[in-house]
Amino acid sequence: MELLMTLDKDRFDEYVAEVRTSFDRCLAEIKEELQIFPNAYCAKQISDYLEYIYWPARLMEYSYVLRIIEFYREGCNCMSSLNIVDLGCDPSMFPLIVAKKFQANVLGVDNDSELIRGLKSFRPFRKIGLLSADITSLPFDNSEFDVAYSVSVLEHIPQSKRLQAIREALRVVKPEGFVILTVDYRDLNLVSLILKTLSRLRVAFRFLRSTGVKNTVRAALAPKPYSYRDLEYLSKVFGDSLVKGPKRALSRLSLGKIRSFWNRFYRDDFSYDKKLGRDYTSVGIIFTNNEELKARLRRSSLGP
Repeated sequence: MELLMTLDKDRFDEYVAEVRTSFDRCLAEIKEELQIFPNAYCAKQISDYLEYIYWPARLMEYSYVLRIIEFYREGCNCMSSLNIVDLGCDPSMFPLIVAKKFQANVLGVDNDSELIRGLKSFRPFRKIGLLSADITSLPFDNSEFDVAYSVSVLEHIPQSKRLQAIREALRVVKPEGFVILTVDYRDLNLVSLILKTLSRLRVAFRFLRSTGVKNTVRAALAPKPYSYRDLEYLSKVFGDSLVKGPKRALSRLSLGKIRSFWNRFYRDDFSYDKKLGRDYTSVGIIFTNNEELKARLRRSSLGP
């Protein structure tokens, strides 16, 4: 498990440079096509997604996935195109980047059937495959893909379904392939927990006054970012397949350091509210049953 965070601005800019440049190139085509795209629902989903494509944490997650796939391709001497599945693709441009960079066959999977139906008629997304399916019950045979990845998806589904989603990803990947996940991570040490609880109480009070009891309860029960305890549990369940377990440094990551990270790398063109989502970072997790690949990855350091 790699903590996708750095307090070095130059390191950050270097790490995400390729993804940022790729997004810049895609953006003009996407925006041009949106002006004439008739599917209002899908156009709204794409427009909402474009609001946070340069979110610093997401740039680091995308960069990490690209580096791991590149590392794998260089080591396996693949003669044919990789078959890659993006689990929980949303209207993300990232699978387009993966397909172009690796000349790969990429399939985007999402449970929003209306979105998938719209993306199939959206010209830029005709370069990849698209399928509407539940990532906890994938309609594929065993060992269909070389690589499966999922970027910041698991923390948005109920905890009771997260392990099943990982098991399904491992099932559809070839024995020599791998699964890479990135998840939102929030430290839960005592000081951070107290600060977060106080903050949540203030937010809940304002939310209650503006939206009522029902929506406040729904928000409180919504899935949350992963904690160190969650990562330890993953390590116990998938120990044989997990490339690296959680490091103790993760459990000592303070809320203050995470906030410092966001404040340090905040961009003026980043349109998200500065008060939202600024007390967590991301963790990269790799699963594989390929012992040679596992050994190579354990000797490497592909995080920021």
